[in-house]
Amino acid sequence: MVEVAHNFGIVDTILFVGSLLVAIAVGVYYAYVDRNMSSLDNYYYAGKKISPIAVGFSCAVTFISSITVLSIPVMTYTHGTVIIWYFATNIVAMLPGVIYFIPLIHRLQLPSIFEYLERRFHSVVKKACTVVFCFYQIMWMAIATHLTAIALNIVSPMSVSLSIILTICICAFYTTLGGIKAVVWVDTIQSFIMAAGIIAVTVQTSISIGGMGEALEAMAQKGLNNFWNFDPDITVSYSFWSLVVGLGPAWSSYYCTNQSLTQRLQSCKNARDSRIACLVSFVISSTFLTLSALNGMVMFKYFEGCDPVKSGEIKMKDQLIPLLVIRLFKHMPGISGLFVSAAYSGMLSTVSSGINSLSVLILEVFIRPVYGRPINDATGMKISRCLGLILGLSVMAATFLVGQLSTISMHLITIIDSAFSGPLVGVYLSGMLIPWTNRKGGLFGLVLGMGLNLWIIIGQLVWGKTTGEITVEKSIENCSASVLFNHSLANNTTSMYSSTNMTTPVEDYRPYLADTLYQVSLPFLGVIGLCSTFLFAILISAVTGLQKAEDADPSLFIPLVYGKRFPTKVLKFFRFGVPEYEEKFEPPSSQMEELQATKLLEKTIIGHKG
Repeated sequence: MVEVAHNFGIVDTILFVGSLLVAIAVGVYYAYVDRNMSSLDNYYYAGKKISPIAVGFSCAVTFISSITVLSIPVMTYTHGTVIIWYFATNIVAMLPGVIYFIPLIHRLQLPSIFEYLERRFHSVVKKACTVVFCFYQIMWMAIATHLTAIALNIVSPMSVSLSIILTICICAFYTTLGGIKAVVWVDTIQSFIMAAGIIAVTVQTSISIGGMGEALEAMAQKGLNNFWNFDPDITVSYSFWSLVVGLGPAWSSYYCTNQSLTQRLQSCKNARDSRIACLVSFVISSTFLTLSALNGMVMFKYFEGCDPVKSGEIKMKDQLIPLLVIRLFKHMPGISGLFVSAAYSGMLSTVSSGINSLSVLILEVFIRPVYGRPINDATGMKISRCLGLILGLSVMAATFLVGQLSTISMHLITIIDSAFSGPLVGVYLSGMLIPWTNRKGGLFGLVLGMGLNLWIIIGQLVWGKTTGEITVEKSIENCSASVLFNHSLANNTTSMYSSTNMTTPVEDYRPYLADTLYQVSLPFLGVIGLCSTFLFAILISAVTGLQKAEDADPSLFIPLVYGKRFPTKVLKFFRFGVPEYEEKFEPPSSQMEELQATKLLEKTIIGHKG
């Protein structure tokens, strides 16, 4: 690999260190301000008094993460303008949360979203889903942290190991001290840093190549101006259908069943504020996704004729954007620091949110039931902070473990999303929409749904993906003489080593499923996992004994169709025999205080007259 000179000066260092110090300062500030309010409700839910706008910013940054800043441009660079459809994936993901899950979490006021599974099914179902989510979340944080550290290693002077340790330590520090308030407000500040970093790359690259039109023309010549690709083939990895219909249900887990986001939505005062937060999150995250895709387009034109990976200038595609930053801003002090701060902001948000959400999950699901006596707020706070530190160390260990997997780390993100997200949403929907599903249906529906997805994934890893992939040969014909010399040297070295290795004989036998089921693209496993889990849950419930709808708890049921705009017969049909749920109206705190003051005044007057 060609040695890339770091472009990190004093101004860049000040900006980067400053962004980290802000995160630490916010954690210390809320630890001091809330020193006399040491309650678990305040620590995890901020007393339900956080602004929905701030919650929306926080949800967006957590949802986007550093992966968007670094990997979405690379996906556009490799697969074309079809990646812009991610904004529509975001719409599909948000709708179930806004329509079904937000009313449910505010109605029940649960300590965690997984508590619903115990009330609806059984504690075994809750624990099984919690274990799956904890594994998923730790692996996601580890992969995101490692990828970011590797990618930014070429633009910042920090080593990969130092970057990982610094990230985890800072996240664990301010999250453990300040709780959810620190997480939300640090995320809000970081969203502006991320926006500045992404926009700076978009604008400067566009100016450098002569405008966005030049980028579109260059991609069209290579067949990558494929935004209007409506190919329904489920083996195609990147099309409108795979991204929106296939991946959308998997992404819905972020808004519906991901403790990191549902915990923030519960921090809002009511369902209306939570919906506002969702809308804000959608607008910001969709903007970031689209801008990142545009970065991939202009980057394609910028590196046209001299692909840095093929030439050996960098070793992995996720380093393309950092390399672009080095090239573009080498004479502009501060911009490299701004970009590194933007990417690190996404990483800090993902890790801090994960640590905070996992600590409340472990406390409520695993520790409280076996503690032996009631856990008061003081004890709960001590346990929560210890959990924060332990989880920080666990994520750090997982990150270094992921580092041993080399270049398949990005593929792992797609795999864990595909394997787990859809089935988790399917379990919840089978309980919320269908009153007849029993606990065996919920548990084995999850196991079979995940099993089906993992079966397809393992089959694809073993036999390979041979269809539905866009392959565009990258060129190095316009590279400089020094780059071509290094490329030639690297190829000669590779040839020497490869000539001494034994070649693996080609296996003639290839099972039928290798060219059928195992060719299904990973994005489609989102909708496959959701639907299969949902159907398995109902079928197993039918075999083992359906629950009676009239005996169902109406507070745990959300009809597929509800609202005063629909006819009474339609509403009754979609309740499937479940009794009507009577909403309990609780006036806002200001109205409560006014009512109490009025009653006190009336008692005083009556007493005086007496």
